[in-house]
Amino acid sequence: MLIIRNIQSSVAGSRLMLLGLRLKNSETPRLWVINNNLISSRLSSMANNESRGLMERYESFLSRRYPKVYAVHRMVISGCKWCWSDIKIYYRLKKDLRTKTRQISELKQSELKILLQTKEELLKLAVIVIFIPLPLTVYIFALAVVFFPRLVLTRHFWTIDQRKRFWSISLKRTAQMHFDPLRKYLQKLDVNVQTPLKELKKLELPEMNTYSLGHLYHLSRLHRVSFLTAGVRGLHDRAEILRHLDRLLKEDTVIDMMNEQQLHEQFYLRRLQYDGLSEEKMKCLLKNWVQHLTDPCLETSLFLHVPIFETALKSAAEDLKAN
Repeated sequence: MLIIRNIQSSVAGSRLMLLGLRLKNSETPRLWVINNNLISSRLSSMANNESRGLMERYESFLSRRYPKVYAVHRMVISGCKWCWSDIKIYYRLKKDLRTKTRQISELKQSELKILLQTKEELLKLAVIVIFIPLPLTVYIFALAVVFFPRLVLTRHFWTIDQRKRFWSISLKRTAQMHFDPLRKYLQKLDVNVQTPLKELKKLELPEMNTYSLGHLYHLSRLHRVSFLTAGVRGLHDRAEILRHLDRLLKEDTVIDMMNEQQLHEQFYLRRLQYDGLSEEKMKCLLKNWVQHLTDPCLETSLFLHVPIFETALKSAAEDLKAN
């Protein structure tokens, strides 16, 4: 710090000396500005290096003395960076789509997933982004990581095992609250909820804007779309993004290369339950999904109800085994 102060005092002295000169040469002010910018940049760099050095020493101390605390610390730091990155990409993508700089068909898999997931987590992410610049945020988030990871934080702060478990809990709660009402609404429309995926395009459903409020409410909650602010438009937008993601999976034939974590993520995005399924079974189901649901003849309203059909088929198969 003493060195930096000495440099600052010498900079101030050089400024006064330059200002006191009365030269006809017009280059002097420009030289002064360049010199000032260079020194300011160097001082800023030195301050950043000093700050970085302090953080490295602090993390080194934690890793040696308190490895468990260090693990939580790194999880929080990585989570904050990932969270901030997703927020920036999300709003950039929304702007590009709004201004028609890019079409949704031009987006990559990773970008489509950010659009789907960030939209669902936007409220939590907004709170996290507000807290990130505040002092002692790391310790606040560390407490949340330890005690309330599912309730307070997002997937950015979860371990692989936590993602699998928390997504499964969310899918089960969604099924308990919304699947039965949606099944009854479909039955009132004379729709066979045990229709296989390959035959779905033969079915017909009314336009979503003709559905009852109850039907729209449960369908919105199933897909975690805001019933009040997004409504039918939000459901159509989510279906469009999902269908483009399905097409990319079908074209790239990447399903066979997916690991268990990636499969869980794909199932969660489509609101399909994966508990009790092996990795091979999940790959088989996902291939079946993208094969039949990328058909352009399939109506959007039917596409959004597919988790209900899949659950009904699974329940029927389990009943047959039990008998």
